Amino acid sequence: MMKNIRRTFHVVPERGRGWTIKMEGVRLSIATYPTKDETLEVARSLARANQKAQLVLHHGDGTVDSRVDYASQDAIHAT
Repeated sequence: MMKNIRRTFHVVPERGRGWTIKMEGVRLSIATYPTKDETLEVARSLARANQKAQLVLHHGDGTVDSRVDYASQDAIHAT
């Protein structure tokens, strides 16, 4: 039986390439897009598709801007 693992996705700046989605604990990026808005749209879809997922949005300097917990039904409807 497969464990239901909590996944955390980060939207972070990628020097000279735009914005990227990284999953916590995984070295490689999932995807990179030229704008933060495009990247955030895809990251939200990934987080919604994964039960118990969390999305962490970073500022351009890499510091954390906000977190959304998609394990909560309220968070799914709020974003």
